[in-house]
Amino acid sequence: MKQLKNGAILKFYEFISPFLSHNIIQQDKLPGHSALLISAAAGDEAIGAAGTILSHISEGGQFTTLYCSQTTGKEVKESEKTALMLGSKVNHFLPFAKGSLSKSSKFPQSLAKAIEKINPDVVLIPSMMETNADNAAISEALVKIRKKIDLDFMIMAYSVWMPIMPNCIFDISKVWNEKKSVLDYCSILQTAQPAKDYVKVAEGINQYWGQSVSPNIKYAEAFLMATAQKYISMARKAL
Repeated sequence: MKQLKNGAILKFYEFISPFLSHNIIQQDKLPGHSALLISAAAGDEAIGAAGTILSHISEGGQFTTLYCSQTTGKEVKESEKTALMLGSKVNHFLPFAKGSLSKSSKFPQSLAKAIEKINPDVVLIPSMMETNADNAAISEALVKIRKKIDLDFMIMAYSVWMPIMPNCIFDISKVWNEKKSVLDYCSILQTAQPAKDYVKVAEGINQYWGQSVSPNIKYAEAFLMATAQKYISMARKAL
């Protein structure tokens, strides 16, 4: 992904500012029964959206995981365990190497086929503003396939390593300990050293968003939620 220049970033935020609510809305449920959680690799989705998915499952909702850069048997097994801890029994894997999604001409079409097959009500993806190229490539791919798939679903963009300008939050206080267990597992999968403390990162962010909305919310996850058409329109301005 090309680095966004200051001018492009300012134009992007100018474009989305009328869409964003002045007050961040607390949502109780996902906007649909069937959810698709997309992540470049295991761990990213746990940081940004694990609590919301765990709450969704506890209320009888369904969700499927889609990991976009899993090429070895070891990576697939690790991702399957992460997904199982989140409550998913159906997982999909795209065979692209880490760091290759933004360069692959085949990735957008593979993503399109997966979305059409799963046919979700809501899709959770890393924010288009993520600096990790693989995470940002997911939004880039949605822009490229916008005329090839049915866009009758909502998108909820979550934050991994970059701050997000959200318009809604989900109170995950009741499932924080479960999310923490998932993060503990994902932390030990890291190969880069020194390893990042996923629990510390998520705990600080989730506490911040909870307290930003209400002193009674101990932990919350924040999202930019929009129709697929609206989100893709934003992404076309930014990417």
